[in-house]
Amino acid sequence: MRINMWMIAYLLEKNGMDVTTDIHCEHVYEIFGVGLTEAPGRVGLSSRGEDVLCAYSGSFILCRQQTLMDVLNGIQDVLNFYNEWSEKIAALCRARNWQGVLDEMSPVFPKALLIFDSNQTVVAMSSQYGKGTVNEEWDFLMDYRYPSNGAFRFSRSRPHFFEILLSGSGIFYGPSTPSRQDESVTVTIRSNNVVLGFLTSTVVRDRYTTGEIDTLHCLAGLIAANFPTRSEAISAEFSENVFRKYLTDPNANDAFNLNRLTSSYNWNPASLFRTVNVHFDQDVLEDKDRMFAIAVNILNIPCISFPDSIVFILCCESPSYDLWIKQLKLLATDFSVTLAGSLALRNIRNIFYGMEQTEFVIQSRRAAAPGTLLSFYDCAVDFMISHSNLKSLFFACKRELVELYAAGEHSAEFAATLESYLLQERSLQKASRSLHLHKNTIAYRIQKLTENAAIRLDDTYDREYIKLSFMVIRYLQSPRCGSIFSELLRDLPDESGKL
Repeated sequence: MRINMWMIAYLLEKNGMDVTTDIHCEHVYEIFGVGLTEAPGRVGLSSRGEDVLCAYSGSFILCRQQTLMDVLNGIQDVLNFYNEWSEKIAALCRARNWQGVLDEMSPVFPKALLIFDSNQTVVAMSSQYGKGTVNEEWDFLMDYRYPSNGAFRFSRSRPHFFEILLSGSGIFYGPSTPSRQDESVTVTIRSNNVVLGFLTSTVVRDRYTTGEIDTLHCLAGLIAANFPTRSEAISAEFSENVFRKYLTDPNANDAFNLNRLTSSYNWNPASLFRTVNVHFDQDVLEDKDRMFAIAVNILNIPCISFPDSIVFILCCESPSYDLWIKQLKLLATDFSVTLAGSLALRNIRNIFYGMEQTEFVIQSRRAAAPGTLLSFYDCAVDFMISHSNLKSLFFACKRELVELYAAGEHSAEFAATLESYLLQERSLQKASRSLHLHKNTIAYRIQKLTENAAIRLDDTYDREYIKLSFMVIRYLQSPRCGSIFSELLRDLPDESGKL
């Protein structure tokens, strides 16, 4: 566990202790186990009347009006908190969620923070910065904030600034001046002598203490220790390429890697999946990369970037599905774009047809307010009329009907009953004569179907969609189509449409 004296003092004070500090140490020390002892090189505690002194290498924390046991328990609470907190930071770093990292740092370091990478690009900033975009704030810092400082002759030159940070201790301190009342500190995020990025903090009408500067080094070290490795970056790129292959090629054949990646999200490859597409017109195309970066940080789902769109793959059977839809709608509202969603298709291998459906929705260009999720369901009839590819037509059919045929002969009989009932204009008597069944049997089957499947016979559009789906299914079952219908049904679990 890596922590320093300033952090302990700050967290003790946050927890209600009356604390006085005198921090001289500029080193991080290791605390092993759950207690603190007076062994050489470790933290020592001693009682001074009604106060307790915590000392280490010339630095001390004086806790007033506390017993030794109170301070021990207080420090133990701090260490427990720090342990949980650092695990959160580690997970966010590994996920490259830099905005999340800064948001989580506020309980430990209250001053404004900013992270930029080794290419001098800002990747995240604290909410205390109020100037607008992160790049605007960084330009402000670079152009106006940093003056010359002793031996460090910055001269407002970015190359010289980075030369300073890349050498020596990796710290640049911008003190206050008569014309500016703020200070700033930048420290290097470095691992095995490889510079990964930089962590900057600024304050207005305040001063950085030695302990706070030391804490910035600690935070930079924590980020560096959990920075995603090159193999993880390759894995992320590999993941995107595999999903991209299946979104763009109906004949993609990399089932092993696709199933492995799907399992990494704790999803069953045979579950229901939905594709959501965000298309960017030319006038807002410049916002695509920014939205993609935010989406990757806040959504734990596959996000694939295309030249003029971002495509998301959602598992409809995940407990987080509704939350993902809500977050996507909020993002789309913020970026003034609309979403196009496919039907829920069975098996991750079929996401190509989900992609095809969302592209048809986008081409249909139905006007909608930003943040609206346009569903392929509302375009399905038009799609089926205008397309001839048999597999595309199969996946455009009402899924609940198709799954009746996959569930066995008993459920298929229910489907035939529904088809006849609709062809006979919902007349129980005519359907009974057509199928040679008692009309009570017809009524029972129709009731079961409307209870257990998303079939709304009181909706005109849904009725037409169902009838057109039956026409497609009958055609796919005909001899001229060979065995394509039975082959496509193999992807569906036997229990999916069982009644």
